[in-house]
Amino acid sequence: SDTSGSANHYNTFVGGKAGRDITTATKAPAIGYAAARDITTAANTTAVGYAAGANITSGTDNTVVGKDALDALTTGTHNIAIGYDCMGSATTGGQNTAVGRSALTSITTSSANAAFGYLSLINASSGASNTAFGAYSGYGEKTGSNNTYIGKEAGYHFRDVSGNTVVGKGAGVGSAFHASPYNTFMGYHA
Repeated sequence: SDTSGSANHYNTFVGGKAGRDITTATKAPAIGYAAARDITTAANTTAVGYAAGANITSGTDNTVVGKDALDALTTGTHNIAIGYDCMGSATTGGQNTAVGRSALTSITTSSANAAFGYLSLINASSGASNTAFGAYSGYGEKTGSNNTYIGKEAGYHFRDVSGNTVVGKGAGVGSAFHASPYNTFMGYHA
């Protein structure tokens, strides 16, 4: 990277094109081909993996681990993405946490979502303050907010609804209420 005359400090870049566009970013280590490639002024951002955080320019306080994780983000802040393609479509959202393959991968500009598990909240694109724990939890949710899905496949068919609490393996699956807001389902296939 050409850093002559810049005010960047405490950065480490390992891998082809890692940190390529740095100008004044500080405390922004990147490891992997094209990791944090477009970083310019972002601070306190860590990117590890092929194209991890590749498009982050000025988004600060992000932690990215995994191939293509958070690779569309430009200015979003305080995000954590751990796993292949986690939050891969996020551009400006903040305060999101995704752990697991493709967790929260469709989110674009929303904030305060948490997805833990394989494909959890994979289709959520614009909802905020959703929480999902378990493989496929909240799988169908796209635009709803303030939902909680806990357990494998919990709330699998819920879509575009808000205020639901769904707890238990397969809870809410097959329910006629999957398109209704403010419901509570608790127990195995409840």
